[in-house]
Amino acid sequence: MTQEEFYMSKKVYRPFWSYDVVKTEEWLSQMHAKGYALLRIHFAARLFYFEETVPAAVFYRISLEKKSNGTSPVYLENNVYTEVCSSPNYYVIRTQETHPEVSPSYNGFLSKNKKIKFVVGIILLCVVMLLGMNLFMFAMLASVFLFSGGGNIEFFSDLAHTPHTAIEVFNAVMTFVFPLLVLLTFTWLSYTYFKLRKTNRQLEKLCGDTLDLSFTLPRDTLISDAEMKKMSKNHKVIIKTKIGWIYSPDKIEIWLEKMESRGYHLVRMGKLGNSFYFISSEPRKMKFHVDYQNSTDPSYFNLNKESGWKLFFTSLSRTQSNNVWAKEYTEEPPMFYSDKESTLKHARRFALTYSLSFFPVCVLYIFITIMLFISNLHTSNIHSIIAICIIYSGVCIEFGSFAVRTILYYFRVKKSFAEK
Repeated sequence: MTQEEFYMSKKVYRPFWSYDVVKTEEWLSQMHAKGYALLRIHFAARLFYFEETVPAAVFYRISLEKKSNGTSPVYLENNVYTEVCSSPNYYVIRTQETHPEVSPSYNGFLSKNKKIKFVVGIILLCVVMLLGMNLFMFAMLASVFLFSGGGNIEFFSDLAHTPHTAIEVFNAVMTFVFPLLVLLTFTWLSYTYFKLRKTNRQLEKLCGDTLDLSFTLPRDTLISDAEMKKMSKNHKVIIKTKIGWIYSPDKIEIWLEKMESRGYHLVRMGKLGNSFYFISSEPRKMKFHVDYQNSTDPSYFNLNKESGWKLFFTSLSRTQSNNVWAKEYTEEPPMFYSDKESTLKHARRFALTYSLSFFPVCVLYIFITIMLFISNLHTSNIHSIIAICIIYSGVCIEFGSFAVRTILYYFRVKKSFAEK
């Protein structure tokens, strides 16, 4: 590049451009209107290169298609679009037409961003657990210091002194640096998750993939909030609360079916799924099924609705979604999945997802607990450290129990088919 070309060019770094591709396209159009035409994109480095041009109203489109190796010829016909640049998976085109008849789809970005959001959601859950426990630890240490009237000042002076040994260095890192790293990671993950959650909804509309669940809900049993409150005051509604039931879905299915057989009809569930609302009526046979899905789309709900299943609950998130379906029957209970292999496959996926989410957190907390205990074994603050280790151990037991419950659920499903 010559010196003249250098001063005529412009380079912009946009690390998160793919999180909102529509906004990026609008930004490229605005840059062109200011006299900077896109020259190329270094997709791996997230760098956009521009060259000076005559300002004009130009509209850009970026497409993600696996192994596309350039722009599809259909968009270059009749000179509607011109190719700007391309890579093995991306291509960029632009046009001066406001509403061209043919445009690339956003399905590629939607599929990719859904996968990123799913992975980030799992990691974010683990980080929230770590951050929460570290904040709790510092709050506990501060309360010990305040309630003792400053009597444990030695504890904080021990933490603040310059470390010399490897154990002291580790202790300092665990006490100060590690929570800071967790906080920074939490900030980045939160931005990624909620940004993708917002833009994915926009892309779903642009792709015609919007989801309206109102048609799948059991309309004959829906009761308004005002009427529900009135019935609750008159003791016509029974409200049951179940915490953590999603980790043993087969047990909640059996419990709901027993409630129906005793004449308690499920009419709705709380938004978070922990509350179950029943009204007293005639006993009936109802088959319930709790179905876990890594992601859901309109076709998933349409298919089950057409098969006669009623949707009583679905998670707020479309990823890692737990759905409660029910279907009334007279003789043989219906099967949600038509074959044994599909049922086992879903149970295995459910167990793997949650166990892989909780077990790493447990291992990390066990490691931190052991190191904290060893590094403070011969210090004056050993009693405070023991209290913290007990709390950490309790967290490990709780999260570990969630993971174990999902694995036991899979083995129960597998055993039930083996006995048939």
